[in-house]
Amino acid sequence: MAAAAGSQTRLSAQVEARALLAQQQSGKLICPGGFPTDITVSNCEFTQQLRVQQWVTVSFTDQAILGAVVYGAGAQIIKSPGEWGRTWLGYGDRVGVRYTQGAARGTAEYIVGNLMRDDPRHVAFKDDPHEHYGTKITACTAQGIANPKVNPVATNLIWKRIGHAFLDSVTVRRSNVCGNGKRWPALDRLAGVAAGAYGGYGWYPRAENTLANAANRAGMSYGSTVVGSFYTEFSPEISLLLTRMFSGGKKTP
Repeated sequence: MAAAAGSQTRLSAQVEARALLAQQQSGKLICPGGFPTDITVSNCEFTQQLRVQQWVTVSFTDQAILGAVVYGAGAQIIKSPGEWGRTWLGYGDRVGVRYTQGAARGTAEYIVGNLMRDDPRHVAFKDDPHEHYGTKITACTAQGIANPKVNPVATNLIWKRIGHAFLDSVTVRRSNVCGNGKRWPALDRLAGVAAGAYGGYGWYPRAENTLANAANRAGMSYGSTVVGSFYTEFSPEISLLLTRMFSGGKKTP
């Protein structure tokens, strides 16, 4: 009885928090990684709809095909694996195996993430609700949202951002209405890279299907996750650098 009452109290607090989030007009209390100008979002959860959308997008759509085409072209250039020649047939095999691996990884991440009810979206250090930087809510309750904490300016910020990028690549947040769920090990990503590494067994020549090669493929696959985390963290600086490069070094207003 007491446990049920406690569960109901927490549910009521989250419902109250959701209602208050919908009323926020300042743009300061937003979902982690969201746009400050978006005041219409009242639920920061990684919903089932978003999970299915991500699964389909990264596994089966034109985005997945484009990734397979690009990475397949790289493998064609270095002739990997060596048993496949630099022919259209070899290129087709290289694209096909990468598409299959991507579908296997995306499906495994969807299944495990769905069981864990996690939020796999990357978030930058400044937006992470668990980092003592910027203005953050103190709890996923109406009171916690109405009385956010303004943290002091962080020191050694660059190193903290680098460390956070690594942390965000190996952990995920528990999905909840405020986006500040507890961090867990990214078991969905581990399952995904393992499934992707073994998903190409039907394509690769027998000589390529060794434990060492599978581990190498898994490591390279997880590397893309690390790159994605670093891009999320440093995307403002990357965008500024690219803007200056393509504007001939002229400062943009």
